[in-house]
Amino acid sequence: MQDYPPQAHTARYGDDDELGTLNRLTDEVSTDHCTENSTRISLNWPLDAQGDLPFFGRQAFHKHIYQKPPRIVNDDYSTTSAELRTGDGLRHFGYQKEAKFYNGVTLEDIHGEHKTNVNGIGAWSEKGIVGRGVLLDYHTWRLQNKIEYEAFKTGSIPLKDLKAVAESQGTEIKFGDILLIRSGTASLAWSLARPARTLVRTQL
Repeated sequence: MQDYPPQAHTARYGDDDELGTLNRLTDEVSTDHCTENSTRISLNWPLDAQGDLPFFGRQAFHKHIYQKPPRIVNDDYSTTSAELRTGDGLRHFGYQKEAKFYNGVTLEDIHGEHKTNVNGIGAWSEKGIVGRGVLLDYHTWRLQNKIEYEAFKTGSIPLKDLKAVAESQGTEIKFGDILLIRSGTASLAWSLARPARTLVRTQL
């Protein structure tokens, strides 16, 4: 299991905070990042991108569209694993050594008799996430530098490597930036032979 610094889960933005480093995206920071040359980019992966055999044994995405005669109307319902959607809240993966999530939230807080929605993704959606996105193409950089990395095995990408990627790209990282890392997971998925599976190819 990855080793984290002591108190890695501890809040720095108040005892009741549920945003974590999203607190850095103040109105001023978000406004400063919006320039005449800004482009909005969707980070959503299609819900059916992993086909009928999603990674790690998760449930496949299903969508059913049905008519409601005699009116010319369509309705639909969908079922999907939360892992097939973009955005894990701060209650997804805890600090294993102390069995706590961000800001000291416990499994009892989430599943117990007095369970709450603390650290849920809803806290992030109140203002949305607007800022300057920075993409570090670690996958291409590591191939060029012949560095081994197995995307589907437990491991980590060293900070020194990410700094090297940024330097090689000529990328400046500023306070409040939204860091995106291309690890190569999707590229590996496309290369694996999976019978009876259809993958929606996206350029990642």
